[in-house]
Amino acid sequence: NAGSELKIDNCARVGFLIEAGTITNASKMEIGKDGSVGDECIVQGSGTFTNEATGLITADNVWYGGFRLRYGSFTNQGRIVIGTHNASDMRSGLMVFRTVLTNNGEIQIDRCSNSGIFLYHSDGSIQNNGNFKVGMLKPISKLLEVANDGRLFSNNVGGVFQGTGTIQASIFVNAGGTLSPGYSPGVQTFNSPEDFSSSIMAMEVNGTGAGVAYDQIVVNGTATLGGTLALSINYAAPADGTVITLLTTTALVGTFNAVTGLPENWELKYNYPSTGKISMEYTAPLPVKWVYFQGQLSENGVMLRWKTASEIHNLRFEVERSLDALHWKKIGFVEGNGDRNTQS
Repeated sequence: NAGSELKIDNCARVGFLIEAGTITNASKMEIGKDGSVGDECIVQGSGTFTNEATGLITADNVWYGGFRLRYGSFTNQGRIVIGTHNASDMRSGLMVFRTVLTNNGEIQIDRCSNSGIFLYHSDGSIQNNGNFKVGMLKPISKLLEVANDGRLFSNNVGGVFQGTGTIQASIFVNAGGTLSPGYSPGVQTFNSPEDFSSSIMAMEVNGTGAGVAYDQIVVNGTATLGGTLALSINYAAPADGTVITLLTTTALVGTFNAVTGLPENWELKYNYPSTGKISMEYTAPLPVKWVYFQGQLSENGVMLRWKTASEIHNLRFEVERSLDALHWKKIGFVEGNGDRNTQS
C-alpha cells in the first residue's frame, strides 16, 4: 500500500488477516473506524509486516484486541493508533505471542478494559526504539501485562514509554530508554523490583499532589538506581519546606548518575522523608545574597565586615552575640538597603 488508502469496516471476526508473505504499508490503513470488525482488527499469523515512516494504521471498534501478532516479525517506522474511535473498550490493544515487534515510530493505545499491551509467549518480544503512548485519552490500569515470565519489553536508547498505570516489572528492561509517567503528570507503578541503572526518568513537577501535579514512580520492591533523572519543574511559588516525592520503593540501591533540570533552592534527597523514597525539598531563598562576611578580632572585640550582591526588602541587619553559642543577645543593628541589585 504505497499511495492509496485502505479502509475496512463491518466484518464478522477479523478486519485484516495475514497468513504469510510480506506486507508493506506506506500510506493509510483505517480498520474499523466507521463500523465494527468483530473480534480483532489485525491478526498476523505469519510473515513480515512493515509500517513505513509514512504509514498510518488506525484500529478501532473491536471487543477483544486491536492487534494480535502471533508469528513472524512486525516493524513500525510510522504511526499506529489503536482505540481512538472505539465506541466501547476493547480487552487489550496490542497482543504479542511469538512475534518480534520492533517499534521505531509511534504506537498509541487507548480504551482498553484489561491491558494496553499483553505479551503472551516467551518467544515474543518488543524492542522499543520509538514512542509508546498508553492510555493517553482514557487511563488504562495495566500498561504492560504478561501471561507468564520469560517475555521481554526492552525500552532502548531513544525509546519512550509513557502512561499511567501498572507495569509488569519482571519483563520490562530499561536499556537506555525514557520513562514518562502520565499525560501529564501521572504515576507509573512497577509491581516488583526494578533496575533503573540504564534509564532516563523524565519527571514533571507543577505543584503538590502525586499524579495530579507532579509525576511519580512507585516500585513494589527494591529500586536499583543509576541512569539519569531529568526534571521539568514549572512550580511557580513553592512554600518553604515543600517536599515532592518522586520515587517511592521498599528499598533503594545506589544513586542517580546524573540529575538535570534541578533549579536553585531545590535539593534532591535519598531515603527522605522516609526509607525508600527520593524527594525534592524546597528551601526559600534568603532576601540577601552575600559576597562575603568576615569577622576579625580586635582590642575592643570583634570587627564585622560584609558585602552583599543584592538585597530584597531588607530593612536592617541585626547583630547578636553569645558567650556559649546557645544563648544570643542583640547588641545593635545596621540599616539595610531595601531593594538593591548591586553590591553594597
